[in-house]
Amino acid sequence: MQSKLSYYFLLFLCITFTAPANAGDRKTCNSDAPGENIYKHYTGTIGGKNVVLDLRYGFCGASNYGGSYLYFTEGNETKCLAIYEPKSFAHTAELHAEERTVNYRWGNPEEVVFPSWTFVIKDNRLTGKWTSADKKTTAEIDLVEDYSKATRLDMISYRDSATTMQPGRPMRTAYFYYLGVKPTANATKAAAYLINGEILKLTETDQQRVTDMQIMPARIAQQRFGEFTTAYGLMPEDTSRAEWHRRDFSYSALLFPVYNDNGLLSLELVNTGKKPSRYVCISLGTNKSLKLADIVTTNNGILKALIIKEYKNTADTETLKAFPVSNIEVPENFMFTGKGIIFCYPYDTGKGYTAEARVFLSFKQLGTTMKKEFRMLMGSN
Repeated sequence: MQSKLSYYFLLFLCITFTAPANAGDRKTCNSDAPGENIYKHYTGTIGGKNVVLDLRYGFCGASNYGGSYLYFTEGNETKCLAIYEPKSFAHTAELHAEERTVNYRWGNPEEVVFPSWTFVIKDNRLTGKWTSADKKTTAEIDLVEDYSKATRLDMISYRDSATTMQPGRPMRTAYFYYLGVKPTANATKAAAYLINGEILKLTETDQQRVTDMQIMPARIAQQRFGEFTTAYGLMPEDTSRAEWHRRDFSYSALLFPVYNDNGLLSLELVNTGKKPSRYVCISLGTNKSLKLADIVTTNNGILKALIIKEYKNTADTETLKAFPVSNIEVPENFMFTGKGIIFCYPYDTGKGYTAEARVFLSFKQLGTTMKKEFRMLMGSN
């Protein structure tokens, strides 16, 4: 079980993860040039253990774009790779990263130590050395780009701002940032239509107004800026300047590929502030989005009992207090790993951000609660 935080100033925390570097040693680059921003799906091994990595990275500026999900196929959790800023922005530069647990994806207290990666990206390979958190164990990293069971995706990055001012009131600005993905140009029409349609639903974008996913973020920005202008106009005229200062509007939406394998694609949408993360799971094999009813039988009592049992066994005391067992129901918010399903429970901490309790159930634990069609889809009997 994991707990994840989503902060108000998510935008400023998610784009880069930096360590001191000598700017004079860096290669002059253009962040908008082709090939500078990459999304690559890797499979391979670390010390003989199978691992899958969905890498998102901007060479120019060392942009992590919120980090990259990875998981060991025999494990029960997803992790997040955060790359330190290198001395050179050259594509051949050696990179250093931390393999963080998801609850520390946006930041890492100094007292928490994680495994580290040292690696290079060359052609379709990612190779290097993995070092354990206690630095006592090392292993070889050997990953290769692999789309035999994955969907090829391109990154979309968009930012904008709008300023509004009315007589007698101070000027205020709204900021918007979107980071997402879309199917590549060579995706089949059916796959592109399905994935793009689910992304539009997830981001609550009017599908009738969007025919090109590249302009979709601008549509979201227009909607958010409209909300900002309306809220500005409704503020009482005697509102103090200090209160106005707090009314600057910052909105970010980050769409993460969490699981992209076996013909299945799980996407997570992370929003600014108190709005919890939401997920969509897509099956390219059956050409449909997967709801829980497509995966397990209708007997929710059995599934709920399994979730509660695992939650009690794995949740720490703090999480159990913040999100008690009595709140557990069978959710529609879930995502896949290679060996099971993570059920996600967002809750308000009362501290200005949301948290998320996560409960992992392996396909083995789910057993006969899984529908035959889904077991066949996952290659299980």
